[in-house]
Amino acid sequence: MTESFKIVPVMYERTLGSVYDLKNMDTLETLLSDGWHVARADALPGGAGDPALPPTLVYILTRDRMSAPDNDAVERAAVAMFRLDTNWASDDPTDAEVADWWDKQPATVRDGYLRRARAALEAAR
Repeated sequence: MTESFKIVPVMYERTLGSVYDLKNMDTLETLLSDGWHVARADALPGGAGDPALPPTLVYILTRDRMSAPDNDAVERAAVAMFRLDTNWASDDPTDAEVADWWDKQPATVRDGYLRRARAALEAAR
């Protein structure tokens, strides 16, 4: 599992008299709806200069994202599924026999097993 981060500045605008609303509320709403959550609020220091820039308030958003299984694991799982689905002359075919038959399969058959294996590995996470 990998974790992604985004930094969203907190920007306010005056709407009615002394009422301030979040200026980028739509952006924040979209991110929160997409599975991001506020990990913390922080203040970035302002820039030194003439005139000096004020500090900036930010939300630090984070989202856990499932990492995709690597291609080698998918290939091994697909070959294992192929081994189970195939009627063999012997009850316990050797790895070389399975690999030989796997290589002889049409690309569409191998692709079907690879898709099933990838889905199974992602569902198991």
